[in-house]
Amino acid sequence: NLRIANVIITWNVFQHFYPYFENVKYNWHFAFKESLNECLSSTTALDLHLILKKMTAYLNDGHIYVKYKNDPYDYLPKISIKKLENKYFISHVSDSLKSEVAIGSEIKLINNKQPSFYFDSLSTLISSSTAQSKNASIEQEFFWGLKNSSIKLSIEQSSEIKDVILIRDTPKWGGVYR
Repeated sequence: NLRIANVIITWNVFQHFYPYFENVKYNWHFAFKESLNECLSSTTALDLHLILKKMTAYLNDGHIYVKYKNDPYDYLPKISIKKLENKYFISHVSDSLKSEVAIGSEIKLINNKQPSFYFDSLSTLISSSTAQSKNASIEQEFFWGLKNSSIKLSIEQSSEIKDVILIRDTPKWGGVYR
């Protein structure tokens, strides 16, 4: 199984060449076993990508980033967010969306789920040495998805709750709104 081989190779590279294990607060051997078990039920290259992201996230090192060149979740809507005091706000909006979404609007729901659900899910996949750095990476990856897929936001804008449908039509490496 090629996915298992990839996990073994990746784990070994870090096990033998990573210089900061004294700072790792997680059992790296357990991360290896967990990743191997996940490989047994995985079936796609995208599954492997997520397994490798999760495994390396345990190292809490902002220099580590796992990229999948054929990642279909390569698009985002033309907005970005900031997390402040456990709330999520629109921080930037493209000109084409300014009539629908105001900067500073609080995101109450995303596809009918709490924003923290998505934020917490992403936090298990991002390697970072500080909470601030992890939050910044999550804010960047927050809305990534399939090309032209939609995302429904329920936002509080001018003391009213408003639903907005956004389209992920901007390549993530060419159009992050910051």
